[in-house]
Amino acid sequence: MTQEQEKDKTIGFDSIITLIIRWWVLILAITAFFVISALIYTLLPPKQYQAQAKLSFTQNRNNKYSIGDSNLSLHAALILSPDNLNQVAEKIGIDKTISIRQLKEKISLSVNQKEKTISVSAKDIIPEKALELANAIVESYVKKNHNSVNEQFDDQIETLEKQKTDINEYLLKLESEMIGFKQSHDLIAKRNQKNYLDSVIQNTKNNLYTDKLELAASDNIVKMLIEEMKTHQQYQKNKNESSLLDYDDLKKKLIEFKIKSTALKAKVDYQEAKLEENEKKSFKIVETVADIQRNLTPIQREKKTYLKNFNKINERLDLIKWQNQQMISEVKILNYAVLTFNSKAKVGRILLVWGFSGFLIGIFIALTLTSYQNLKKQTSRRIKQS
Repeated sequence: MTQEQEKDKTIGFDSIITLIIRWWVLILAITAFFVISALIYTLLPPKQYQAQAKLSFTQNRNNKYSIGDSNLSLHAALILSPDNLNQVAEKIGIDKTISIRQLKEKISLSVNQKEKTISVSAKDIIPEKALELANAIVESYVKKNHNSVNEQFDDQIETLEKQKTDINEYLLKLESEMIGFKQSHDLIAKRNQKNYLDSVIQNTKNNLYTDKLELAASDNIVKMLIEEMKTHQQYQKNKNESSLLDYDDLKKKLIEFKIKSTALKAKVDYQEAKLEENEKKSFKIVETVADIQRNLTPIQREKKTYLKNFNKINERLDLIKWQNQQMISEVKILNYAVLTFNSKAKVGRILLVWGFSGFLIGIFIALTLTSYQNLKKQTSRRIKQS
């Protein structure tokens, strides 16, 4: 292979310039064809503007209704639901001739499971309408979500409030029945009578104890006097009459203490009889009160049960109201719509890319034609030489 042949196979910058000058008409025509094609491509469809808004779904670990991956996908489906899109159409006054399906074609969603966000993109040939549509979608869905959450919990709250009112009315009725039952059976008077009898019984026992001690002392004195009188009688047989005076004194004292003992014994017997009577009365009152209490116990038990249910309903109401606030706060607008795409800027890029591509293809075709011509000349030369 000669040096000249090697030079022919090498394409330098000068060769490319020469090639462009030689085939400038062809390259220009191909480039112009591509530019015109791109221009037609970009001008045939209407210019589209795109606006994007973003919804944020907060995940609350303390709430069992927290947003998960499946719930986020469900929210995305609900955003494009006919119900939500109808509200959007009414809000921004979209022409009724446009169907929901046509409106849906203007909208696209992007779900970010990691950040718990949904980006809502809307496109239109008028940038203001694209912005209005994107904002209307997110605002309508947030409002609809809040309303649905409120409706869901409002039904539960209303039901529980009604149950609470009914239970409260029944508790008042039970309280009234208890008061009426106590009054009709004179329970309070019986308890007061029982307390009075207990006080009388305790005083009687105290007095009885004192009187018995005094009676025992008096009986002991009587026994001592009798013994002393016996001793004096024995002494009289051996002594003179002067000792009879002491004996008479002892006899008087003995009679005196016997009378006292008899009186004390009668008093003790009376107090014991009275004590026994009062104890029987007290026991009877206890039995009566116990019977009344047994009849009253089911009412009290029922009241306790309803009161427990009343407290449970209050706790349930507090929980539902807390859950309501949590679920409402989980869906909010993170960003309102901003214009993210301008079709005019894209037309320029398309023309530039297509024009440069046409230019390169023109050079390639020119290079191919040049190579073909060179090959044809070399073949003719060889034929002449042979």
